[in-house]
Amino acid sequence: MELRAKVALHIRNGTLHRQVFDAVADSLMRGDFRPGDQLTIRQIAARVGTSTMPVREAVRRLAALGALEVHPRRHLSVPEINAESYVEVAEMRKLLEGRATFLACQRATKPKIAEIRSLHVQLMEAARASSPPRLMRLNQQFHFAVYRMAQSDLLLETITQLWLRVGPHLAHLFDTPGEGKDRASAQSYFTEHDALLKALASHDAGVAVAAIVADIDNGTALFLDSLRRSEGAGSVLSLVTADGMARRTRKRKA
Repeated sequence: MELRAKVALHIRNGTLHRQVFDAVADSLMRGDFRPGDQLTIRQIAARVGTSTMPVREAVRRLAALGALEVHPRRHLSVPEINAESYVEVAEMRKLLEGRATFLACQRATKPKIAEIRSLHVQLMEAARASSPPRLMRLNQQFHFAVYRMAQSDLLLETITQLWLRVGPHLAHLFDTPGEGKDRASAQSYFTEHDALLKALASHDAGVAVAAIVADIDNGTALFLDSLRRSEGAGSVLSLVTADGMARRTRKRKA
């Protein structure tokens, strides 16, 4: 499996504990685990392909970050998130990912931009082929390839913490059959990536930041619409705009 290959039990770029943490964190960020999923340390260890000891340490750290919940008898679950909390995380993401994009735009190199462009091409192919797991993986890789160009470990660590909270909630948005309007919608969701790539190539930080903010806004609107449809008309909906202000409307049940 992909996670097993990622960890690969040999140690190259860090300790085994770090590799296991990164593998499980990546899996959460790209939606391999969904909100409400019930897990055990043994299940995660089997999926990663290692013993339970490094998984226990990874789970402890992820629980401290709010990415996992630990219940009695070592039962684990992926926490749910409500609309207000999601919007709050989205606002923080815009600030931090905007800053990372600003720095990345200044430090972008042609080889790195080519790598990111290749990821976007693969991402659009996954959208056309209606492959949600591959789509989510490539989207996460695309974003973090940009943020790594900022060359700020602190920014990258903090952005990762925010993605751990929202990643599991995004994957199900692309679970619908990829036919007609649904397929077109999946492709149009990533249109801001084109603007971001052009801005990186021209080192236009203002346009690049606006593109990443708009991309986060698109995802937030998609999540809130999904929440409205699943919970009915009694929810408080928050539509986050590009200027960072939230317009809140309360829908009442008939």
